[in-house]
Amino acid sequence: MGTLIVYMSKHGCAEKAARIISESLADGDVTAVDLKSRADIDLSRYDTVIIGGSIYLGSIQKGLRKFCEKNLPELLTKRIGLFICCMNQDEAARKHYEAVFDEALRTHAAAAGIFGGELDFDQLSLLEKSVLSQAVNITESVSRFDKSAVRKFAAKLTRALG
Repeated sequence: MGTLIVYMSKHGCAEKAARIISESLADGDVTAVDLKSRADIDLSRYDTVIIGGSIYLGSIQKGLRKFCEKNLPELLTKRIGLFICCMNQDEAARKHYEAVFDEALRTHAAAAGIFGGELDFDQLSLLEKSVLSQAVNITESVSRFDKSAVRKFAAKLTRALG
């Protein structure tokens, strides 16, 4: 049985994290699925499921949240990894992580990751730019994405697989 990475990414940060995790896992049987393009997934084919997405205004993507809710009983029978990408750091990022993933999933997870985030102002709508400048005082492209945190997350999962 293999590993499934389920993610949603609005501007590409969670997708980048999923790609790095996939490349970093020692187990070569890894499937990555963006829930925007495919919502029906047969979880019985996987013994490990990694779930991640990006935080926007304090919330994770609705499709990812619904996936977790719908599949919670089955997910709790699997090895789980959870991650978020967000611009907040430290305590604020941890609070987002705790708010978006069910406590049962968080407790069951073999690995948890908070990978920072990226904002490419060229990809944002005028509304997004306005909200970001007012809410978090960001007015230009910025990257706080932490590749080493992603690799540490993958290494922890690899040890859990062993």
